[in-house]
Amino acid sequence: MIKKFVITCFVVLVSTFLFQANLEAQCVLSTVEPENVTAIWFRNGTLSIMAEGHAQCPYPAKSEIIPGPESIIPPVNYLVKICEGNCEIYAPYRVTGTFHYYKTMPKSITIVYPGGSKQVPVHSITEVVGKKTVMPKCLSEELGPNEAIGIAPNSFDITRAYSNAVEQLQKRFPGQLNAVVEEIGSIGAGTPIGIFYTYVKVKQQN
Repeated sequence: MIKKFVITCFVVLVSTFLFQANLEAQCVLSTVEPENVTAIWFRNGTLSIMAEGHAQCPYPAKSEIIPGPESIIPPVNYLVKICEGNCEIYAPYRVTGTFHYYKTMPKSITIVYPGGSKQVPVHSITEVVGKKTVMPKCLSEELGPNEAIGIAPNSFDITRAYSNAVEQLQKRFPGQLNAVVEEIGSIGAGTPIGIFYTYVKVKQQN
């Protein structure tokens, strides 16, 4: 009985893996009109964008949010590109993007898609979290030139947040990176937004 159960579980796992691998191989990136978009600005200049909607066999690992084709810095237009597969499943997706261009908070950004565009208001993280939540000091104050904060939207992935922070310092100190972690934490943005972040603060040592 146990042996049969183990074999059944193995077959299910293999089938699931092959299905995902096939989906990844066949999916094609398409620019879509998302149903909901949230844009949150952090005091360190980071803008976090989260888009949600439904698509045909969406594959989140290959989906992305990217700046529009214009060469303007900071960008004002963004594209939501979902990797859609060839199947009959119409499923929800959630994709996030993190951008480090914004020293001051923009009032809005524009999501561009085939046939139109939509303006999305930008909220500060302090505004979204609200007064009842104790805001980590490093998220509410300006950082020094040798400091950076990396974030992982809707994830407890510390490695992802750390890599995001180190990437920022590498651009400022090419070939001289010597980063030390100073703080790790997480914060929820609650309702009505429904998003949370894991963050890592790092500092370049002289």
